[in-house]
Amino acid sequence: MVAETAWREWVITEIDFTKFSCEKKKVRLAVEKPLTLYINGKHYATFLVTPNFVKELVIGHLFSTGVISSLQDISSFQQISSKVMVELKRGNLAETKRIYKLISTACGAIGKESLINEIKLRKIKCENSITVGTIVEVYKDANKRAETHKLTAGTHIAGAYTLQGKNVFFVEDIGRHNAIDKLIGLTITRKREETPIIVTSGRPTIDLVSKIVRTKTPFLISFSRPTHRASKLAEEKNLTLITIKKKIYLFSGKERVETN
Repeated sequence: MVAETAWREWVITEIDFTKFSCEKKKVRLAVEKPLTLYINGKHYATFLVTPNFVKELVIGHLFSTGVISSLQDISSFQQISSKVMVELKRGNLAETKRIYKLISTACGAIGKESLINEIKLRKIKCENSITVGTIVEVYKDANKRAETHKLTAGTHIAGAYTLQGKNVFFVEDIGRHNAIDKLIGLTITRKREETPIIVTSGRPTIDLVSKIVRTKTPFLISFSRPTHRASKLAEEKNLTLITIKKKIYLFSGKERVETN
């Protein structure tokens, strides 16, 4: 069942212009709440999020943006209502000095500097391959699990899968970056970092792809077509970037997909 905190009911007026009818009805809307993160006592960022998996979101975001390299970099974690206080004992403390006014639901960090230029991304090493059948099964399974999206039509999904297409983790959030960060946080906190396939409903932009590369995940399946810069980065870093709708499109790393 979907947690009630993920959605709220709202009364709308529905106009059917084909039948010239008008009626009131109840719909379910995705919840959007601010979450403020403080690192070592200083404001770091304010997120707009679906209020679940908060700890995983924060840890995933700090890892995917290069602030920490493991859980051992965090000495304490505390959440009070909509505020999260994190103390770092080590890690990339220079990253925490950048001021982010807002982590938006759509585009990740809004600030003065680009995340991409400051994260050193290593090339992914992977000799595994996946089949077309696995890609299709992952796509179908992810759509089945998207319960909040079915209720609200207002969330993005992110899922982690094995090479055989078995689901390991699945999350939803109003923001595509939030969903990916929650997923990364889950793999770290649950110690299941070896999940070779990540699926997302969000558009793979260069900042989103950089997060996937940082996790060393070799396969990214998306429901939306990537940008040119994202495809180029995926190719440079040996990430197999796949889009699926009615057809499968391989943008990079096609040698890892068994097409026979």
